[in-house]
Amino acid sequence: MCPPNAPCESCQREGALFRPKMGQPNSPTSQHAATLLQHETQRAARLIERHHPPWRVEYHATLDSTQSEALRRITSQNPPKHPFLLVAEHQQEGQGRHGRQWNAPPGTALLFTAATPLSRAGRGAADPHNGNYPLSLWPLQIGMALFVRLWSFGWHAALKWPNDVLVERHKAAGILCQVRSGWLLAGIGVNLLQREQDFAAVSDARVPPGSLAMFSREGCPAPEQMAPTLLQSAVSILEAPWETGRMMFFYRKWCTTIGETFRLEDGRHAVAKDIDPDGRLIVETNQGEIEHLSGELPAAKGAANEHA
Repeated sequence: MCPPNAPCESCQREGALFRPKMGQPNSPTSQHAATLLQHETQRAARLIERHHPPWRVEYHATLDSTQSEALRRITSQNPPKHPFLLVAEHQQEGQGRHGRQWNAPPGTALLFTAATPLSRAGRGAADPHNGNYPLSLWPLQIGMALFVRLWSFGWHAALKWPNDVLVERHKAAGILCQVRSGWLLAGIGVNLLQREQDFAAVSDARVPPGSLAMFSREGCPAPEQMAPTLLQSAVSILEAPWETGRMMFFYRKWCTTIGETFRLEDGRHAVAKDIDPDGRLIVETNQGEIEHLSGELPAAKGAANEHA
C-alpha cells in the first residue's frame, strides 16, 4: 500500500476493482442507505473472495458485536480454517477500547472485524517482523490503510495515536486489535452516514465524533459506497503491512497527536514528541523526563474524558 500522493502501479490496478462509483448523491433515507451499504458489502465480498483467497466475508443485519462473534468462532470446537471478515449493519453491543461502546444507528456505519490466524498475519511484510508483527503496530498499520483510502477519495483525514482516524478533526474511525487463541482480531468501525444529532450522547468527548457524510466535499463518493475499498484496505494491510520504517514516516507526518500537551495520571504535564519503532508514544514531561507510553493517550490538558 502506498501513500495517497504516490500510488504504485499494483495499488492503482487493485484499487480500481474496489473503487466507489464517483459522483453518486448521498442516500435520501436511512433505509435506502442501509440497502445500498448491504449491496456494496456484498460486492466487496465477491471481490475479496476472488482476489484475496482464502478470505471469507459475511454480512449480518444484527450482531451483538462483530468482535464477540469472531471470538466465539475462533474458540469454538470447530474453529474456522480461513481468515474471515464479519460485517454488521447494526451492533447491539459494539466494542471500543477499555470497554467503551461503539454505537451507531442501523445502516449508518461500516462495522466489521477482520480475523486472521497469527501465522498468516503480516506474512507478506517486507521487513524483519514478517509474520510475527507486534500487536502494538497493527492499529497504526490499519489506521494508515484507512487514512490513505479516505484521503485518496477527497476527505481531509488525519491520524490520532494509537487507533483513530480523524476527518476534519472529528473521529470518523476507530480500531480495536486483540490477539486471542492464536488469532488476530481487528475490530473496525467507520462512521459513514450519521448526522450531527446522532452523536448528541457523546458531545463531551475529547475528540468529537463525526462521519464521512458530515464532511463530504465536492468530488467525494457517497459514503456508503466506500465500503468495498475500506474493507479491502483492511484485508490488504493484514496480509502485507507496510515496511515499519516507511509506515512510521508517513504515520508521523499525518498524526495530530505529536505536539499535543496533556496531563499524565500522576499529575505531570507532558508533550507528545514522537512515536518509537514499536508504536509507543514518546513524551517529554515538564520535568524534562522522557517516557514511552503504550495503550492510549491520557486525557488532554483541561479536556473531558472521552466516551466515544
